[in-house]
Amino acid sequence: MAAPKKMSNVGIVWLILGPLLIVIFNLLLPQVGLQPVDPQNAPAYLGELAANGDSIRIYSVLIFIGFILYTGGVLRLRSITPEGEASTRMSAALALTVASLALSGVFIGLTLGETDLAEKGAMELAGALHAAAFGVNQIFVYAASLSVLVLGLALVESKIVNVRLSQAIALVGLVGIIVTSIWNINTETGITIVGYLYLIWALLIIACGVTIYRNQKK
Repeated sequence: MAAPKKMSNVGIVWLILGPLLIVIFNLLLPQVGLQPVDPQNAPAYLGELAANGDSIRIYSVLIFIGFILYTGGVLRLRSITPEGEASTRMSAALALTVASLALSGVFIGLTLGETDLAEKGAMELAGALHAAAFGVNQIFVYAASLSVLVLGLALVESKIVNVRLSQAIALVGLVGIIVTSIWNINTETGITIVGYLYLIWALLIIACGVTIYRNQKK
């Protein structure tokens, strides 16, 4: 029987660092962090963007870098997944993760656009981008949740990490799908719930990366 494939240290770092960047800088974003502004209150939300434009730009770029690193980590996971059903699931997870990355880029781009317009006082145009951004955000969170669900199911089948950790990852994805299917997440409460899901997801993915590293050192 062939020896199990090993994940490169670079891939493990990507898998750990990506979620860290996403969660830390999402929490630091003035409009959606520890004290989120209700997106339904467009004037207040746009006012927050106008007042914190520089930090929002920096944090948004770092969040997008986090998504890129995480996607690279999933790509490296795909490279060590055994052939068969596990490989099929992991390929689907990777495709959904890439789609989520693209959607995150669109959402962040729209957010930066409305930030620029809000700073210039063009509130009507900023409001139009605001509505578009949160329409994309609803789709993004659904797609990202689906990718996490499929990733968890792929990890269950591949046994790259223990089954309970894999099932927990899948469960977070399932909860995200349910939440976005029945509820408008673009509210103050919705942003808070998604923030908690981000945090739990990040901790589980980091645990996944650490587990892979430890297993390969044995």
